[in-house]
Amino acid sequence: MRCGAVVVGLVAIAACGDGGGDEPPAPTDRIDDDIARLAGLVGSTQVAKGLAGTDVVAVHTVDQVGWDEDGDQVLEIERPTDALYAEYEAAADELAMAVRRTDTGGTDHVAFRDRGYAAAGVTEEYAGGDTTPHRHEPGDTYDTVDVDYAIAAARLVTRVVSREVAAESWRP
Repeated sequence: MRCGAVVVGLVAIAACGDGGGDEPPAPTDRIDDDIARLAGLVGSTQVAKGLAGTDVVAVHTVDQVGWDEDGDQVLEIERPTDALYAEYEAAADELAMAVRRTDTGGTDHVAFRDRGYAAAGVTEEYAGGDTTPHRHEPGDTYDTVDVDYAIAAARLVTRVVSREVAAESWRP
């Protein structure tokens, strides 16, 4: 269930504008092409390979953001560069959220970092111990997802990515 949310998040983030409003701009041909290209690939390693030769500002992976048993709304940012973590801290502050930096590996963001991309993973408190007990089990169903928490995670990532998209410094 949580892996499917990543695809939804990718589409939602790709359609975002400056992160300041509720209405995303109309998708551009570039966004449509990127979604189509990425949708045909399977797994983070394949996506990372498919990006070869592409000018990538940063990669943000979202994995397991549906469990917050203690209700503190904390999200972990896995192995971010210093610059990426600063972006997440600023966005979290604006959204009245909390983020914690971790050194967690063995997940999707590693495939991108191994290929030289600035990458960070966004997750529930896996390292902090507030993580789903249903991971990779038959009980990992929609009923166990904290939808408000997942929405908060999407808003955080959207804010960070929207700023990157709006920044003039990376554009060709």
